[in-house]
Amino acid sequence: MNDLALEFINISKSFPGVQALKEVSIQIKKADVHAIVGENGAGKSTLMKIAVGELLRDAGIIKVFGREAQIISPSDGYSCGISLIHQEFSLVSTLDIAQNIFLGRELTRGNSPFMDSNLMHKQTEEILDSLKMFRLDSHLKIGDLTVAQKQVVEIAKALSLNSKIIIMDEPTAALTLEETRRLFEVVRGLKAKGVTTLFISHRLEEIFEIADKVSILRDGELILTKQQTQLFPLIILINYGIHKIRSNLTIPGEKYPGILTNFGNKSVHHRSSVWFSIYGGKISSRNHITNSFSCFTGIY
Repeated sequence: MNDLALEFINISKSFPGVQALKEVSIQIKKADVHAIVGENGAGKSTLMKIAVGELLRDAGIIKVFGREAQIISPSDGYSCGISLIHQEFSLVSTLDIAQNIFLGRELTRGNSPFMDSNLMHKQTEEILDSLKMFRLDSHLKIGDLTVAQKQVVEIAKALSLNSKIIIMDEPTAALTLEETRRLFEVVRGLKAKGVTTLFISHRLEEIFEIADKVSILRDGELILTKQQTQLFPLIILINYGIHKIRSNLTIPGEKYPGILTNFGNKSVHHRSSVWFSIYGGKISSRNHITNSFSCFTGIY
């Protein structure tokens, strides 16, 4: 039985003067939280827009739940059960939550042309109740919501479309730590319901918090795809953040039994003579590692 929700096979895309994607192949399993990471310009958003039909691919194949899909417009993406939540929300601030969720596909009373507001609010409340970490009234105006609450409305809209694959583009960019924690609980709830989530980010600590699997893009090419548990934070930085390391990475043996990884006399982003070591049992917080490298990699 095919356990893949979404499969990109040799996807390529170019714009005038730029090769945005170069034969990218990624497999996303059902009900996984799959992180797509890389620096700005790596091709993350381009690939996701191709997945939902907002951009046309130049070459390659997309399979959805094992079947080849012809996705050439956003309506095709919706029909395949894929929704993309952009950083800039597609919500109307003067309308309430229910009106936004059913905007353009309003429910009517039987065969009449009249909108059934009560039914829309009822169905919206049912969806919102399933997203337990955020308690929202379906009558609230979008303009009165926080960024995190708007994010939840977008998720609710995707669920109302019966989306089985939800793509989140930098969803935590404007969230507080507490809002991020609550959003992650919502994502875990979606996973428990069998929904597949693609999580675009360049914040490494978030990847290790929420992702099952990680794919790294750099300059439009796939660098690697691994289980999150197989990836040591430093390895990610080497693969897509630190581009020029002019000496070998050494893994000391018995002489330095406490050292997991040792860097010496490195040249990183034109900074020479960089020395540091990472010791076993010292990584209580992944933030410490990622913050230590941010000055070299531009990742934060």
